[in-house]
Amino acid sequence: FRVYIDSFYEDSVASVVVLKDHIKQLGIEANELRKEARKNLKADVEILLMSNVLANLMGSDDLVPDVDDFMYAATNKEKCNGASVMLLDDVLSDFCKEHEVNHLYIIPSSIHEVLLIKDSVNKADIDSMIKEVNASTVSELDQLSDHVYEFFYENHG
Repeated sequence: FRVYIDSFYEDSVASVVVLKDHIKQLGIEANELRKEARKNLKADVEILLMSNVLANLMGSDDLVPDVDDFMYAATNKEKCNGASVMLLDDVLSDFCKEHEVNHLYIIPSSIHEVLLIKDSVNKADIDSMIKEVNASTVSELDQLSDHVYEFFYENHG
């Protein structure tokens, strides 16, 4: 677990790792801490159209129309350690339901975000791309995985 703490710098985020010894000293049950962490994470989820993320990175406040809406960035509002949103089955199910898809590819962009792809792609090509990007662009400390994940939505309604 990580706990966010106030940072001395504006527009920055700091966190501290909660170790097993901390949990024991505080008298908190790990299951209760996990339940609260999931609740907090769910309240903080942000899923953005990738073209809008790119526009914002380029300094544009203009949102790009949903012309090509096959890829989204999923993270938390702080955009720090946000890849854990991929653990929230209910959030991914809601996304699938809203976008009328039964299957997602989840690309571990870094520990800070994951990419959600709605369209069918070749898994081997995606794995190869992830390995290449990780080797050339992503800091080793920020790497999550060299493989694509899949999420299957079962529509019960």
